[in-house]
Amino acid sequence: MRPTQIFILLALLPCIFSLAAGSVVINEVELDYLEDDVEVQWVELYNSDSNEVDVSGWAVMSRDDTSRKEFVPEGTVIPPDGFYLMNFGEKWLNNFGAVIVLVNDMDREMDRTIGLFDSQEDSCAWGRYPDGGSEWMFMESSPGDANSGVPCDEVESKALRF
Repeated sequence: MRPTQIFILLALLPCIFSLAAGSVVINEVELDYLEDDVEVQWVELYNSDSNEVDVSGWAVMSRDDTSRKEFVPEGTVIPPDGFYLMNFGEKWLNNFGAVIVLVNDMDREMDRTIGLFDSQEDSCAWGRYPDGGSEWMFMESSPGDANSGVPCDEVESKALRF
């Protein structure tokens, strides 16, 4: 291989890896679930690719407070069409108009949510429907599983494209 060919190949490698990792998105978010009188928040990641994706060292954070990153543990792999649930045992972020950002282990933004609002409805969450799609709706929650697509009655559910 000639030096210019090697240079081009090395220059393209990050693009190839980012394409493979681009299939992982924030799929569902719960900001105000009450469990034993403690507010529990969680974020679900979804891999829409046909290959597994290693998300070790990736993180989610609020767009407004990037110092509060929550990291995915080392060795975490999301299988094809699979889910990974990040639970936060305490109130992790402000739940009024929050935008959650997913960054990879190189601190590159991979995805972000629409502005999410709390609902005071324990069985409902904001999520993409269908899973991994571009539309967000307020629906019955399904942490770690396929999104329900069943709208919640408390607030007017609107399909939002992002």
